[in-house]
Amino acid sequence: SARRILSSQFGIAKTKLVRLPYYAEPVARIQARQTAAIPIVSKPLVVIISRHDGRKGINYLLHACAILNRQGIRYSTIIVGTGMLLDAHRKLAKRLNLSNVYLPGFVADPLTLLKKADLYVFPSVEEGSSAYSILEAMQFGLPIVSTNVDGIPEDLDHEQSALLVPPLNPETLAAAMRRLLEDRVLARRLGRAAKARYQAISNRQRARLALEDFINHVAKTLT
Repeated sequence: SARRILSSQFGIAKTKLVRLPYYAEPVARIQARQTAAIPIVSKPLVVIISRHDGRKGINYLLHACAILNRQGIRYSTIIVGTGMLLDAHRKLAKRLNLSNVYLPGFVADPLTLLKKADLYVFPSVEEGSSAYSILEAMQFGLPIVSTNVDGIPEDLDHEQSALLVPPLNPETLAAAMRRLLEDRVLARRLGRAAKARYQAISNRQRARLALEDFINHVAKTLT
């Protein structure tokens, strides 16, 4: 968690750390000159919005998809985003014969995909804190499979509001994805819980009051 990172790497005592509620909401992406068209795919639809760099674990997701394909699971995956490893990931998807996995690159408004998604997957290896795209998925009430790295477990609870798995492990990632693709009752329950969790931790008024209280507390300790 972020608390553990601050404590272990920076030597800050955990008793001195305060976690404040915050406010975040999905916003329309800035239009670019070139934006990929969203492919027409079959359901159920798995979505991830992410940069293509080594920290995001897209290669592990591709291998997880290959596992699901060998098991005969029916689904489609769209991986939205650009980055230095996009071409490498496209080549890996081709090598793994992932005809049901699409890597369109930049999409101007990926939130439209979240409205159509049945499952959100986040295979990150390292975040540092949490991830904004996770918050977007939570707000849309999507069932989520994510790695349990860094600050993500501070926003999501395993088996309560998401399925959390260890990073760097395509097998456990695939097993969690298959579980939610096949158990729609569980998927809906986790999606509702994720949305409720988002509404609890991301509240504009609550965040403002908590920040004011924290500032007042700090001011008193300095006087």
